Amino acid sequence: MGTTPATGGAGEKGGVPARVVVTFTDSGFSPKTVTVSSGSTVAFMNESTGGMWVASDVHPTHQLLPGFDAQKSVAKGGSYEYTFTKVGTWTYHNHVAPTQTGTVVVTK
Repeated sequence: MGTTPATGGAGEKGGVPARVVVTFTDSGFSPKTVTVSSGSTVAFMNESTGGMWVASDVHPTHQLLPGFDAQKSVAKGGSYEYTFTKVGTWTYHNHVAPTQTGTVVVTK
């Protein structure tokens, strides 16, 4: 049995979950890559012992996808959500620790 991203009861769009959860732990983001359809929301949940500041690449300007930036660190137990409307491959990082990275692939 394969792993499937949590949908949070939000339903699906074109067979792809409309809401996907990415968990951040001390080991980094999991899953590291998610695929969503345009209009879907990705929820980044902080389960680490430190801060999580999700932001679009490129560090430190976050201009790959302007707007995809929590603009502050989220403490353990907190979350940040972003709704992706632009099709493409969007890489991101933890601004607090930029070597921790992930990718969101947005399809039509």
